[in-house]
Amino acid sequence: TPIICCGEVLEIRKQGTHVEHVLGQVEDCLAPLTAEQVAASVIAYEPVWAIGTGEVATPEDAQEVCGAIRGYVTDTFGAAAGEAVRIQYGGSVKPGNTADLMSQPDIDGALVGGASLDADDFGAIVVSVRHRAKNIGTLTASVTDDATGAGSGTVTWLYALANGTDGVASPLQSL
Repeated sequence: TPIICCGEVLEIRKQGTHVEHVLGQVEDCLAPLTAEQVAASVIAYEPVWAIGTGEVATPEDAQEVCGAIRGYVTDTFGAAAGEAVRIQYGGSVKPGNTADLMSQPDIDGALVGGASLDADDFGAIVVSVRHRAKNIGTLTASVTDDATGAGSGTVTWLYALANGTDGVASPLQSL
């Protein structure tokens, strides 16, 4: 599954042009794709200013951008693609903010960075979305080398609830 990452630096957010900026990134990435390809994609909104800083967009801030992304996909590729595309939020996702972020109507999952390196934190994030059947998507953990900051791979968990029954998080891929 392709994962398209988009986001803005703090200067752009402060200028108030963050939605337009992110939509420009999304438009550029999706332009060559068909509606079916877009529907099978994951778009991760990760404001650059929130990566590894402990700062996080409020749930309303994240919803503003994720809602705009879903609106763009719907307007450009149709209602089916807009409904099917998975939109994740990333940027200092922690156990204490995940439930509020996942309660937003256009946030389908979390792109988890540093918190994925702590089993208790990552487990708490999974548990916090466990009861949100409406917004279950994928949980993606980026693994980096602390010494160099270089990416050493990702682990993606697909967490699904079928008909409101309990599901189990399981690793699908490890690079």
